[in-house]
Amino acid sequence: MKKSFIGACLGFLLSATVPALASEWITEQPGEHLNQMETELHGVLGTNDLGGGIRIGLPVISQGFVPSLNNNVMLSLGVDFLNWPSSDYAVTGMVIPIMLQWNFFLTRRWSLFGEGGVAVQDWFSRRANGDDQTLFIWPGLAAGARFYFNDGQYPALLLRVGYPSGLSVGIGF
Repeated sequence: MKKSFIGACLGFLLSATVPALASEWITEQPGEHLNQMETELHGVLGTNDLGGGIRIGLPVISQGFVPSLNNNVMLSLGVDFLNWPSSDYAVTGMVIPIMLQWNFFLTRRWSLFGEGGVAVQDWFSRRANGDDQTLFIWPGLAAGARFYFNDGQYPALLLRVGYPSGLSVGIGF
């Protein structure tokens, strides 16, 4: 099921690429992008987990760290609710990412981003092996892409691959 889900997501992104290929490159046009708060709803698929979440992106720097490129920086805050089913144990928990997101706008339809920060992870249930530790703080790293359905405007399809949550696919508006 995971392979078919990933295949469907990649197929959709590739099919969306065809009309976007004709788009004009805007990488060297600083400021040619939205600079507003983003709300993102997404599903999460990890190596052993499944769930969903929400993120809020708050603009921090409207013209990012490289003045000659079309980029911005956002503070990305959210929560993912995840379930780790296993033959040994099943745990349910949440991950709270606190990330700095650096966006690069390629065309009016496509942008790429990288994220770095921390992720606080808490379990709602104990492991069957008796491990009582439920709260963890992990480094957070991710990379992803957005496809804007309207030239440079929300809604946007989002694909993110990162640690500790894994693969997330969602919609930003």
